[in-house]
Amino acid sequence: MDPVGIGILGSGLRGRSHAEYFNLIPNTRLMAFCDVEPGLAKTAAKDCEAKKHYQTYSELLKDSNIDLIVITTPDNQHAEHSLAALNAGKHVLSEIPLAYTYEECRKLIKAVERTDLKLFFGQQTRYWAIFKDIKRRVTEGELGNLYYVETEYLHNMADWYSRTPWRLDQTTMLGGGPHVVDILRWFIGEPVEVKAYSTNMGLGRPREDLTVALYHTEAGCIGRVLVAYGMIRPYSLSARLYGSKASFEQDTNPYTHTWYNHISHDNTDTKKITPVKDPRVPKKVREQPHSEIHGDADYLQALEIIDSILYNTSPPIDVYEAARTTAACIAAQDSIKKGIAIRIPEF
Repeated sequence: MDPVGIGILGSGLRGRSHAEYFNLIPNTRLMAFCDVEPGLAKTAAKDCEAKKHYQTYSELLKDSNIDLIVITTPDNQHAEHSLAALNAGKHVLSEIPLAYTYEECRKLIKAVERTDLKLFFGQQTRYWAIFKDIKRRVTEGELGNLYYVETEYLHNMADWYSRTPWRLDQTTMLGGGPHVVDILRWFIGEPVEVKAYSTNMGLGRPREDLTVALYHTEAGCIGRVLVAYGMIRPYSLSARLYGSKASFEQDTNPYTHTWYNHISHDNTDTKKITPVKDPRVPKKVREQPHSEIHGDADYLQALEIIDSILYNTSPPIDVYEAARTTAACIAAQDSIKKGIAIRIPEF
């Protein structure tokens, strides 16, 4: 079986992180880095033991030894770069968000259907052990019928703006938003409408840096998403679910390694949840700092992507799922702009 050749577009932190974990997967071959910044791709290629480096995307796409393009460019370029890769005959792993418009989502779906290639959505939080555990409990009916769910992305971005100035104009719902909107969808099913509110916290960012979005499903479940870039606190991505049989509550400081993950089956008692680690994660990854947040998830995502390509199985999160999450985020941004509830298009 020929190894999967990997080319990474973008040689910053995320590009290097993907390279680290793909290098641990059997039947892979890290072929090249590409970056418009002179010297950056060359340095990344040397550090990560890639065979080549390019400064233009067209050169990367012409490399016949590359099967999978990993897109880690600024958010508003993902759709353009993904579409070019598919048209060049390459599979794609796109970081969030998939796109910025509904039309870009439709173009990517059509490209996948036309080429029969795979587009993978880089939503690593579906691989977090705690979220997989709660998804199982929801599916098995332990929580009963869900009627209210909260998901939150709290990430103070102040230190990032000098290194990645494009983030100054990054939207909330199409920046960190896809992480928590996707988890919300995963738990409650498809939301049909959203009403969103935003504010600027006065911390030096030119546009909104805090958004609250209220979603609801046809079945009547309400979902509340909070995305904030300026809160003075440690990073957090968390969820709370309330159902007719039980409730789940998670704390908001995963870096403390003392997660408060409680499930309640009555009004007087709670039980702490300690999710089982995935045995596929190698010891080298598991021993990294904060491995349950990034390392484990990035490794498992890479593993399932390579298996999907080698054995021609369905992507773990395919282009349709990616488009639905992205559409729910775009609708929230539209709601902020127009000041009304927005019906979410179906994909």
